[in-house]
Amino acid sequence: MILYADADYLAKVQALKRRSDLTLEAKRQAIEKLQPDLNKRSAIRCINDVNYRFARYFSLRQHQTPSSMPEIVAYNGAPQRHGVPAP
Repeated sequence: MILYADADYLAKVQALKRRSDLTLEAKRQAIEKLQPDLNKRSAIRCINDVNYRFARYFSLRQHQTPSSMPEIVAYNGAPQRHGVPAP
């Protein structure tokens, strides 16, 4: 799950692994200093029914359970209609 949460982190790890000028121990130490950014909105929750499709992306650090539309908008942005014909 961490691998898809922050693609930049994974790219930095791979770049360090490919470096030929560092020893194996130096690579290990450099990788240990890196941290994935868990504030990126990479997790998703979806609800589908016949007429509507709703998906919200959220940060792994903000795994909330919204109970109202204002809470959804506060943490996840304004809802948008995608690919569903108007009723």
